[in-house]
Amino acid sequence: MSRFRKLVDSFKRRNANVSDWYQVSFNAFQISISAQPPGKDSWEQSVNWESIIRVLWQGEGGIISDGIYLFTSERSESYVIATDARGGESFVKELINRKYFSSQKFSEAVLQPYGSYCWPENEQTT
Repeated sequence: MSRFRKLVDSFKRRNANVSDWYQVSFNAFQISISAQPPGKDSWEQSVNWESIIRVLWQGEGGIISDGIYLFTSERSESYVIATDARGGESFVKELINRKYFSSQKFSEAVLQPYGSYCWPENEQTT
């Protein structure tokens, strides 16, 4: 992407909501994440459902979008999905339906919006 194009893109979307430039979708086998961040190059990633070993919800208290960190057997770095992404609400429901995240932990995250909430739990998490 040319520098001029990045500047024009940044100007157009400088006040854009996360849902305007960040998307998450899924099917029976994988999760697809794509983003067209203002002033930056677009990117796409996909994650196989069966590779998920841990999920962390990072509550940001409404200041910025909460983040869902997917830890997988595919790589050492986590995948991050903004809860305010387009498709984020249905993705959270699917995480719970597939038992990758606890509905009780989700309730805690909503009621106490700052903090980290992991599933499955272990003695080192809060």
